[in-house]
Amino acid sequence: MRRLYLLFDSAEECQTAVEILGASGIDQYHLHAIASLSQRLDGLPKATVWQKTELAKGLVAGVLAGGLAGFCGGMLVVTYPPAGLEPGNSTVVLMTALGALFGLMVNALTKSQEHNHGLDRFRPDIEAGKILLMTDLPGKKMDELLATVNEKCPGMQVRN
Repeated sequence: MRRLYLLFDSAEECQTAVEILGASGIDQYHLHAIASLSQRLDGLPKATVWQKTELAKGLVAGVLAGGLAGFCGGMLVVTYPPAGLEPGNSTVVLMTALGALFGLMVNALTKSQEHNHGLDRFRPDIEAGKILLMTDLPGKKMDELLATVNEKCPGMQVRN
């Protein structure tokens, strides 16, 4: 699957493209529409938090950073144990897991509010009233599908 970005002048054109792609076997799960607040997306597959925000990248970064911090903390506790305690290797595993969980939660809260910077290049078009349709198309059928959509929606712009 390859992600393509299609820009349409109207919701009707975008709806036509969604119908063509759906009839060609592309599931609605692979179609995500974004528009300005002044545009209505009735009947179109709306983009979710995963497509509109930095949440996916933030979760990975949070798990890695939190896990690393937990691992380092666990190693310190095992190497220099507090008086009267004899922590084992399971302490390192536990602290790594807790650190990863903490990092995941913190980044989930922050990154779910941050817009997807990969879509910044489409902001002027969206603010001008165009509708962005993010599509995940199979490489083998991509050219054929785009030609079919372009035939019915001549105002469509394709971007990578």
